[in-house]
Amino acid sequence: MNRTGWQDYRVTLTAGLPVRLAVSGDYVKIQTAAAPVRLAFDGGEYIEREQTQGDPFRYESEVRLLSEVDQTVVVSLGYAVNAPPFDGRASVTGTVNAIVDKVTVRPTYPDVAIPAGTQVMVAAADPDRLSLLVQLPDDAAGNVRVGDNATAANQGVILYPGDAVLVSGAPAVYVFNTADSPVTVALIAERAP
Repeated sequence: MNRTGWQDYRVTLTAGLPVRLAVSGDYVKIQTAAAPVRLAFDGGEYIEREQTQGDPFRYESEVRLLSEVDQTVVVSLGYAVNAPPFDGRASVTGTVNAIVDKVTVRPTYPDVAIPAGTQVMVAAADPDRLSLLVQLPDDAAGNVRVGDNATAANQGVILYPGDAVLVSGAPAVYVFNTADSPVTVALIAERAP
């Protein structure tokens, strides 16, 4: 049995007379209809849907359509593979105003050299900064620690050569060099425009 795809059925309904379609599927959508359409699946109870409404319903053998008025409808039936309910009846008359946020910017910072056994502020507090990526190059002489102004040889996130850490938020960021030689860290930030 083919369990993929849709088929549109154009059905002329006479008020009060059900029409049976021998079909299986897992989704139904009323494409066009002048008035509400009632549907029943595999002999079950009727539900009512309007033009542009679609829903997941599993049916193995039949779909019955019924209308209270004479009308021709187009209904899509078949397999939609976990499609969500759909309702396209909403409409807007008038002007729609929307505020679209500007995209963020990602400025690079100059590399920062950190002498052996010292702490350096690599980025000052910045209320517009969303995050800061701190990277220790592959060829670094040793590890560093990243954190706030209390960062020390035994405190902060450890970065090994080749590692990077993403620090969220606007506070100042400090790096402590635990190596016996100077190291350099690379930085890139994400800022609100």
